[in-house]
Amino acid sequence: MYMVNFFGKRPLVTDGTAMKKILYYASEEHGSNHTSVEALFNKYLKRYFDIDIVFKGDKTEKDRQNNIVISRKKKRSIWNEVRSVSDKEYDLIIVRNDFNVLKNVIEQKEKNNHSAKIGFQCTFLHAFRRVLQALKLRKSVLRKTIEYLAASKREQFLLQKVDFILPNSRQMNHVVNKFDIPYEFIYSSIDMDLIPESVKNTESADIRFIYVGTVDKLRELYVVFKAFSKIKSGNWKFDVYTRNIDEAHNCRNLMEDNQEKVTIHDAIPREDLYRVMSGYDVGISLIPISDLYNVASPIKLSEYFACKLAVLTTPIPEAVDLYVNADAAIFSGFDEESITQKIEEVIGLGRERLSEMGVNGYKVVNEKRNYEKNSVYLREFLDSF
Repeated sequence: MYMVNFFGKRPLVTDGTAMKKILYYASEEHGSNHTSVEALFNKYLKRYFDIDIVFKGDKTEKDRQNNIVISRKKKRSIWNEVRSVSDKEYDLIIVRNDFNVLKNVIEQKEKNNHSAKIGFQCTFLHAFRRVLQALKLRKSVLRKTIEYLAASKREQFLLQKVDFILPNSRQMNHVVNKFDIPYEFIYSSIDMDLIPESVKNTESADIRFIYVGTVDKLRELYVVFKAFSKIKSGNWKFDVYTRNIDEAHNCRNLMEDNQEKVTIHDAIPREDLYRVMSGYDVGISLIPISDLYNVASPIKLSEYFACKLAVLTTPIPEAVDLYVNADAAIFSGFDEESITQKIEEVIGLGRERLSEMGVNGYKVVNEKRNYEKNSVYLREFLDSF
């Protein structure tokens, strides 16, 4: 195991080599507490690298934790803004998701002929999402399609200039295989230090389902609500935690029956959420089968299993690859009839069997979607530059 020595001008790892300096643009608001940013780059990778994390904020400054905050109005000139608060010579610069920032970093490297290697972390197909959203809403379809095609061409041009790519799932191979560029996957994973002991509610006979996340047009969660509306078994409850309170209530209002068994909650902080989540029996990770979600690595899927819940999920590639042989997940098609049937089956399994499945899922997450363990192979990859 590597340990960090912070004495001296440049931190060392125990093999005596100097830590490489990394500038990581998180593409997040200051104080957002994003899972991968905080656990992977601001915690575990700092065992091996001297990392400065850049957040967006009201003004350019350094915060009390020595993170760099860049005025969100000046992100297109990020290099100059960073230079105003840091004089470090970075070995690696990693940009997460933001192609405008990537463009500026590449331009400054070419202009100033500095030697830093540039990487791009791609977590989701955001431009493609906007096209699908336009199709769902039937608004601005032509404009969004043209914008997507133009953005894709520009993004491919920029990616040809980076030194490495960090996609978030193997299903993004079609993106990285277009380029003869080294890549390593950063899967949506869990900081297992934050997971509490699982304490199930044994006072009630109800099987408790939970959904955590966004409720919007693309996720079509109304299909799940309508499926719960058709459940004949009596011993269940379904709780939803989301920032999209109005949208969730609209979905519940579509239910012809069982509305009293569904409760909508506002979103809560991650640490509190894990404590609450661990008391449930089944996590709902049902999303439409589409080109957009087929490349996703859903964090909620891993969070449910980390809290030892069984999971009802659609067979997106990430879920199938990890859990189809793990005796942890129940797979369903994304239509009312299929979901209703699977919910009835889940209720029939009983709490003891569901608990066994949750433990099986926990073992997979702890081994394969654990940020502390994943930081080791990512360290080896980044050290190769």
